[in-house]
Amino acid sequence: MSDEISSYAETQKRRLNGEWNEHNHSPNRDRIFGRQLGADEIAAMNNIKGLAVGFFDAVEKLGASRELSVAKTKIEEAIMWATKHIALPKNDG
Repeated sequence: MSDEISSYAETQKRRLNGEWNEHNHSPNRDRIFGRQLGADEIAAMNNIKGLAVGFFDAVEKLGASRELSVAKTKIEEAIMWATKHIALPKNDG
């Protein structure tokens, strides 16, 4: 097993065992697992998701086709990218 895989496995084991903290994680932890969100950020995420649910439901009522399947996938993707933007560490630069 390579050192990289071994290190990843050990990290996951520690995380699952509740041993994960700011002193034993990789520098990219926040990019991978997110960060603690404030109330305004949680509200923004919920707003995005709420808007998307309405749009998704409207598309779903149109029927079934390859095009509508792609449309629903793109809605899911848009939610993912928008919420990822909110969750990532902020650069003040």
